[in-house]
Amino acid sequence: MFAVDLGKTIFFNVGIDLFSICIISIVYGSLRSEFTDTQDVRLLCSTALFVMLTLLSDIATWLINGRPGQTMRFLGYTVNIIYLMMQLIVIFKWLHYAYYRIYKTNMPHRREVLVNRFPFLLMSVIILTCPLNGWCFYYDKNNFYHRGVLSFPFSAVLIVYLIVSSAMALKQSRKEVLNDRRKELRLISLFTLYPLAGGAAQTLLYGCSLLWPCVTAAILQIYVNIENQAVSQDPLTRMNNRGNLDRFLHILEDSQAEQQVSFIMADIDSFKKINDVYGHAEGDNALIQTADILRRTFSGTSAFLARYGGDEFVIVVPGCSRDETEKSISEIQKRFEEFNCQKLSPYKLSMSIGYAWSDGKDRICSLDLLKEADENMYHEKTRRRSGEHALLA
Repeated sequence: MFAVDLGKTIFFNVGIDLFSICIISIVYGSLRSEFTDTQDVRLLCSTALFVMLTLLSDIATWLINGRPGQTMRFLGYTVNIIYLMMQLIVIFKWLHYAYYRIYKTNMPHRREVLVNRFPFLLMSVIILTCPLNGWCFYYDKNNFYHRGVLSFPFSAVLIVYLIVSSAMALKQSRKEVLNDRRKELRLISLFTLYPLAGGAAQTLLYGCSLLWPCVTAAILQIYVNIENQAVSQDPLTRMNNRGNLDRFLHILEDSQAEQQVSFIMADIDSFKKINDVYGHAEGDNALIQTADILRRTFSGTSAFLARYGGDEFVIVVPGCSRDETEKSISEIQKRFEEFNCQKLSPYKLSMSIGYAWSDGKDRICSLDLLKEADENMYHEKTRRRSGEHALLA
């Protein structure tokens, strides 16, 4: 470890933290203004916000360190407790975000309690009691900060959480077909390298603040990738757009893998009536709600979901049997019924759904399968309309 003169580095530390705050503020503002308020965006915004608060508290620790007087001593303990708590929150927020992006669903409640809430509570107690026991940090008689006996174990636990999230992302990336999806998961897996590098440098050059500027760089990289992916997404529903669907189907055809695959085509019933009666804003809301229902239905699967155009959606599910496809369609209809029971909108939402299935014995022709699914969807729509007319008669 190399000791650095704190008096000579304080301007560097404060300066690099302020620069990092500017960067993370831009990222946070852009996420809030440019993207739809979805679960993953909220989680990343929350992570960025707490990184910003961590940087601010880091600046405060440098400005207070070594200042004489009981007031400064009290402030020193206070800002360092805040600093450590912010670190803890950032790690757990990142874990939530990474899990959601990896598996496209929230962490199950029981796992969250065991993996997140209980460890968070335990570590919070250790941090909050530092003024009494000095486990994580303490101040000497001259009000200079020193690491406590649990400082390194505390950091090691946080690193383990980061490594686990990286391992999950790397494992899932190997199962993905689409290049954009694989790239995103690999970036999530590489996130850990930034704080590891910053933490190692900060440990060796004791007195230099490098950890959280490196975390800021990692968040920035994730944000840049989200911006790039936005080109491939429908801005309203946050589903894949038509162009990304075409790229996915091209990859699927070129893979020549002997696997079953299902093409599901669905469109919203009476969508024009929703627009005409309730207005286009409510029509947009119907599309958003529909996309959310479809996402939740296929969460945790390898399904590729896209907005095909207007009120039409396409779901491609590699490795899916015919029975599994029909069960998925039943699940979609069930979720729409549950949505309608909640009466969250002045109209009822439903979809006409058709599908085409390939047993994998022949080369996949996506155009033929899309056409067959589309025809089956319109047969279903006609059947549903005939049933409605019969009831009215």
